Amino acid sequence: MSSYNDSGYMFFDEEAAATVLAFRAVKLSAAARTIVHAGAGEGHLVIGFTAESAVQATPDKWTVGLTNKPGTFVATVAAAAAVNQLLYCAAAGKLTPVPAGPPIARALEAASGDGAEIEVKVVSAAEADESTPFAILPTLGAAITAAALAAATGLTAGMFARSRTGGIYRLVLSDNVNGAPVGCPLGIRTAGTLSYDMSDDLAASTAAKVAGVAANVFSATNVYGWMLVQGDLEQEGMHIDTDGSVAAGNLLYWGADQLAHGILMSGTPADLVFFGRAHKDDVGAVLSKGSVGAFCGGGNMAA
Repeated sequence: MSSYNDSGYMFFDEEAAATVLAFRAVKLSAAARTIVHAGAGEGHLVIGFTAESAVQATPDKWTVGLTNKPGTFVATVAAAAAVNQLLYCAAAGKLTPVPAGPPIARALEAASGDGAEIEVKVVSAAEADESTPFAILPTLGAAITAAALAAATGLTAGMFARSRTGGIYRLVLSDNVNGAPVGCPLGIRTAGTLSYDMSDDLAASTAAKVAGVAANVFSATNVYGWMLVQGDLEQEGMHIDTDGSVAAGNLLYWGADQLAHGILMSGTPADLVFFGRAHKDDVGAVLSKGSVGAFCGGGNMAA
């Protein structure tokens, strides 16, 4: 007969071929009531965290605090982490601040490095949703390849993702001509060979068409990042840098480079395709109420 448990804790056997350690994230094994360490990117499979020591040897039996129990956990990390940082599954049941799969916990204290044991709380569905996959990408270096990006973060270059508020984003590569900041227009790079290869330089972009708006800062050592391609700026907490002349209702076009990065302006230049529409006047060369992509009423959506 089946039973149930409402304590938040359960006993599990260690899988025969595995070695389970204390304060590790664990997942179910193939055999009934057995566990193994969760692997990298397997936050969605974690059922809980092991206690300080096994309660029985040969076979080892562990007390596991289930992820839906009240309270906090002690977890082992694979790398240094700051207070309040989201943590993801790394190898051997450890946690890491490097995005890989869905987040599983939030650090309640700082971690000095690999092997440190810290107090964490399991993230809520809302926390996981708003951070996946839009977590800030780690500094990977200018020469990073798409394959290395996937190995380090579990994310695929060129992928599209939808935010909780309905915005559509794309993970792109930037040529970083001007060091694109948040709010900078990006276009498909003329010299690029990939559909997700972008430029913040008007002159270097195919047909001067805007493909999206930078959602994080690009630099020589952060060449991959998120680009908003469709959505409402206010709902997404985004803005667009403008030339300071945008009024409510204006269509938005890519203007000349200014302030070391691309801007958007209003008007009807014959050689440019509009990408957005202002809902309110810009303030101080920043537009925070408007829409981009299909929501703007027919703007350019780059493939």
